[in-house]
Amino acid sequence: MNKTDLNLLKELTAVHAPSGDEIGMKNFLIAYIENNQGDWKNQPQIVQGPDFQDCFILIFNGFIIFLFFTFEDFLNDCFG
Repeated sequence: MNKTDLNLLKELTAVHAPSGDEIGMKNFLIAYIENNQGDWKNQPQIVQGPDFQDCFILIFNGFIIFLFFTFEDFLNDCFG
């Protein structure tokens, strides 16, 4: 693992995002993506909003690549 990856891993593990309160992780990931996507081969479209709560979707070249959601959110959305 290179130093950049190790630093990112340390930053990720430092984010306070317990179950039911994932907004800290969402904010960290969105900020990371927005600050670093210029260095990537393809820039994602970030889909988020009030209906997504603490969740978001990344779309690269028309393909959904990354979903950030909790299983609890998924169950609530499916089964109310």
